[in-house]
This record gives sequence, structure tokens and C-alpha cells, in this order.
Amino acid sequence: MLGPLEKPRLVLRVGVAGAIRLPESQHGQLHEMFTDVYRVLTTRLEALSPGLDSASRPDICSYYAAGDDDAPSRPLMRLVSGLADGADQVAFESLLAFERDARVRRSGAGARTDFELVAILPCDAAAFRDNSEVKNKTAFDTLLARCAYTIELDGHCVPHPAHHTAPDRRITERRNRAFRVQATALLRHCDLLIANADLEAGAGIGGTRETMAAAVALGIPVIFLSAAPGDRERPVSVITRPVDLERTGGPPSTPWERRVGQVVTRILADPRTSRAGPYSRDDDGGGAARLDLVEAELLDEFFGGAERRARVRPRLWSAFVRRFHRLTASGADAVVEPFAAYRARAAQLSAHYTGLYRGAFLVNYTLAALAVALAVATLVYVLLLARHRAPADQGGEVLLSIAIVELIVLIVIFLNTHRGNSHHWNSKAVDYRYLAERLRAMYYLSPMASLRLAPPRVARYAATALRQSVIDWVLQAVIRQASPDTGMSVVATPASPARSAARVARSDVDRALEQVHDNWLATQIEYHRATSHTQLRMHRWIERWVWRLNLSVIIIVSLDLVLILARLLGLHSEWVEAGHSYGPVLVFFAAVLPAVVASLNSIRFQSECLRIAERSAVMVEMLEGCRSECEVLQARIRAARADTGADDPGGWTLEVLDLGEACAQMLSDEVAEWSVLYSRDLLEA
Repeated sequence: MLGPLEKPRLVLRVGVAGAIRLPESQHGQLHEMFTDVYRVLTTRLEALSPGLDSASRPDICSYYAAGDDDAPSRPLMRLVSGLADGADQVAFESLLAFERDARVRRSGAGARTDFELVAILPCDAAAFRDNSEVKNKTAFDTLLARCAYTIELDGHCVPHPAHHTAPDRRITERRNRAFRVQATALLRHCDLLIANADLEAGAGIGGTRETMAAAVALGIPVIFLSAAPGDRERPVSVITRPVDLERTGGPPSTPWERRVGQVVTRILADPRTSRAGPYSRDDDGGGAARLDLVEAELLDEFFGGAERRARVRPRLWSAFVRRFHRLTASGADAVVEPFAAYRARAAQLSAHYTGLYRGAFLVNYTLAALAVALAVATLVYVLLLARHRAPADQGGEVLLSIAIVELIVLIVIFLNTHRGNSHHWNSKAVDYRYLAERLRAMYYLSPMASLRLAPPRVARYAATALRQSVIDWVLQAVIRQASPDTGMSVVATPASPARSAARVARSDVDRALEQVHDNWLATQIEYHRATSHTQLRMHRWIERWVWRLNLSVIIIVSLDLVLILARLLGLHSEWVEAGHSYGPVLVFFAAVLPAVVASLNSIRFQSECLRIAERSAVMVEMLEGCRSECEVLQARIRAARADTGADDPGGWTLEVLDLGEACAQMLSDEVAEWSVLYSRDLLEA
């Protein structure tokens, strides 16, 4: 019995990147610009929230948590920044002021929205405060104390050398890597980015322009607050394409407020975004497409739960596969709690519908051979009655019984096929497996300070991919609601009364790499190795029996032909007469065995056993390559730290995250491609 599953909360994660050196005269104007953006964001958030009243809301929003009448669920806007001087601190201060004003008004934008501040630092907070270019230490401490979460990465933020000393290459490398790590992690924690910069001015390592370009490359829209003197008439714009960074376009035809509202709707309430292109529509209703009945049924079942009893079809398939299955001692996944319940539900539903679908076609093709056998048995029986000159009324009960059984068999095949296709057993098995495997990747990316999963690069053109857009929506909604420190090592909260409710998490690349090597890759290698072995044995077993049965048919037909020739030649030996008496039996097997061969070949075709075996064998090789890369990276890190850390540049999160995302992309591509290749209805047997 599967109970109801908690729906994800409506969460929007907003990153901030901007100029560090900000003249005091620009603080007031930037504060107003941030406030205007927050007003537009929260207005759209509250319009989409199912826990709040709204005149119109996309269908998909009903699958966010709504709370109850006494405590309706409020949307959450999470603001993430590096907490540097300048735009980062102004963004936090502006949000705190906006929240305070909204609570006082108790109406209007932001009054029914919760807010969180999150700081992502390249190293521990004390080292960043003392060794970076943070000038206003008091403001930094105050804002850090207001953060609900602080993420400390593994960068080395060492002090600048004295002005009279020559720059040290190692120090420069460490600082550059540290800030690149910070910018990289920030983009893995946001759905859209607010950036403030002068694009015509130069930028440093990990600077705003570089961060904006990386965001657009990842598909993250950028709300750009221009600091260029010539952009006073166009202070806010939305950047979604790399060409927009060159500032070559003319004035936008749509007001920025409307564009921002459209972007928020597409992120939170448009299931088609991940497949059809995130910015292909410019109308306000871009995310208001209605869910069809299949999509609604999929989501209702996933969150609602229902009784899932073991049935005949899954048991038949399990019994059939068990004869080929090789038991393996594969490792266990490193489970991360915010994703565990959703992945467990997806895996349970996938296994359930996989058993139903595969058991259904196994039943269909077995019964099809039986139907042919019954039909041939009728003809043979009639032939025997005629040969023995039986009375006209003799054998009627037997023929009626055979006809009734045959009719029942045909009805069972028809109902089995109709039920499987109308309830979309295979589609659901494919969709839920897709969700389960994608959520598995988050078990290993989250310890790397990443809460972002890229879409698969294949099969965007397939109808299956369009249907799975609601599955992608579930995936992203679950990821967004996870706390920023998910999967990371939570350290003791700083001994500060102002930060009593704060949580501080620190990245641990060694543990993350170990989990990827020992859990993720090892488990997947053993799974694909066992799958390849099982499916190949199934293919060979069916192939062997098809060969045997075909040979038997050839022998039977040849024997029948010899008997016919003997009769035509007038041979009346005992063996000819005996063979002739068994003629109906030979006819029976000559007709039934090809039907059995056809059923076996159909099972082989429908199960895709050879293709799956070959794909899994290839996946084993690819995963072994990833595991080798993981071992090489582990050796590099150990070697760099061997000399008391003198040669350790820090910021290993960059390399670890690159490896982790490459593994996630490969496995996502494989499951997406598998979903398209294996997505087919039951065939009429």
C-alpha cells in the first residue's frame, strides 16, 4: 500500500552576482532596482501558489503543497549570493527591507511570501571575511547572521601579498580557483540570476560577466540590472541568450516586468519548458497550458498513492526472468533524505508497471500459441471423426468445449491488451524509471554543493520526451524545495546569539568522490553487468529454442512429405500405414510449433533483450571509464595535499563537480534514450 506523498513546496531560488566596487552614490538607485524586481517576483510567486487565492493559475500548480485552511502553504523565495561588498550586500539589505515593509503592510507583493537568505562562500566564513576584499566587515557580519544557511566551500582564500611584494603565482591561483568555485556553486543553487554590472567594463576571474555567461549557458535566465552610464533608460532587462550579453539588440518590445513574470511562470509552472525550449513563447499564458488526462493521472498517482498488490502478470514475468538472472552483490546508494521518499515512490511504481507490462506481453504471446493450438486441435479432431466415419452428432460436446476455451483465450488476450494500453502500463514504467534514475543522481551531486541537474541531451524530438515533461517538472520541483545544505556536512552553528537558527554546511570533496566511486559508479556497473548477463541469457535461450522448434517443424513436414510420396507410389508397408494413422498428429505439430516459434520471437522482440544486453554492456565500459577518471582525480588530490598542503591549490570542487555532472549527464542521456527506444504499447497477439 502506497500512502500519499507530500507535495513539494513552491520555491524560487534567486542568485545574485554584481559589482564589488560600487560607488556610494549608486547604492540608493540599486536598492530601488532590487526592490522593484522583488516586487515583480513575489507578485508572480503568490499568483502561482495553490495555497493563496488567485484568479487564474496553471493546472500544474495544484501539485505544489497547498497546506490547509488553517495554515495555507506560502511560497518561498530564497536569495543566494556570495555576500561580497557591493551588489551582493545591497541585494540582501534590499530584501530584508522589502520583507519588513511587506510584513508591516500585510497586503500587496511579498506580504504572503516567505524569504530566506543563503550565503555561499569560497572558504570558511572567518577566512573569507579576513582575507578577501570585504571592506565593510560590520555589514558582512550583520548579513551573515541573518542568513538561514551558509555554504562553505573548499577554496583557499589566502591574504593578498603586501603592496611592495611581487605577486605570488600560487597565491593568485588559489584565490582565482576559490572565486571560480564560489561562482560555480552559486549557479547550482539558483533558478534565475539577478546580475548588476557594467558590461562595457573589464571583469576579473569569477566576475559578474563570466558568471552571467555561465548562467546563460546553463539555461538560467538573467535579470540584468545595468550599471553602465549609457543605460539609464533601460536599467532592467532579461537575458536568455548569449547574444544578449553583447548588448547588440534594440529596446525590448515587452516591458521588463512582464518578461520577468513570464520567466518565473516558465520556471515554476510550465512543464513543457524543459523539452520545448525555455523561452520559445512570449505570451503571458506561456506556462498556463492545461495538463491532459494522462499527465494528470500520472501526477495524481505519484502523489496520491494507491494499493499495489502483487498480481499474476508481475509474478509470471519474475518467474520467467529468474531462470536467467544472475545474483550480484552490488553496493548500496548513498541515500540523501530530501530526495529519498520521492525516489522510492518512483522506483516502486516503475517496478510495478514494468512487471505488469512485461507480464502482459508474456501472457499474450503464450495464450496466442495456445489459441492456435486449440484451433488446430479442432481441425484435427474433425478430421479424426471423418476418418472413423463417426455419426454426425458425435464429438459435439468436445468441439463445443474447445471452442469455449478458445473464445475465453481470445477474450483474455483482447482485454489484457486493451487494459495495458488504456492504462499506459509501459509508458508509466518508463516515466517512473526516468524519474527514479534522475533523482538518484541528486544523491551524489548534492554533496558537491550542487542542486541543479541538467536535462538529457537526447530524444528531445520524441513524443515520449514531451510526455515526460511533467516528470521533469516533478524532478525540478523536488530539487528546488531541498535545503541548500542538502547532502553536505553540517558543521556546528557559530556561537553567536544572532545566528542561533542558522545552519552552516561545508563541502567535503573527498567524501563526495568516495561516494561516487564506491556507491554510484560501483552500483551502476554491477546493475548493468547483471542486466547484460540476464538479457543475453534470455536472448540465447529463446534463440536456442526457436532453432530447435524450427528444426522440429522441418523434420515433421519432411516426414509428412515422405508419407505422402509413399502413398502416391503405392507403398503399403507397415510403417507407411502406421505413419498415415498418425498424420493428424503431425499436422497438429506442424501448425502449432510455428505459432510457438512466433510467440517466442515476439517475446524476444517485445522485451528487447538483445538490445538491452548490448546497451548495458556498453554502459559498463563507459562507467568503468568514469570510475578510472574518479581514481585519477582522487590520486591527484592526495598528491597535491601530500606536502603538508603546500602544493594544494584548493577549490577541488570544480574538478569533482565536473566529474559528477559528466556522470549524471551520461546516465541521464542513457535513461532518456532508453525511454524512447523502449516506449511501445502492447501488440495484439
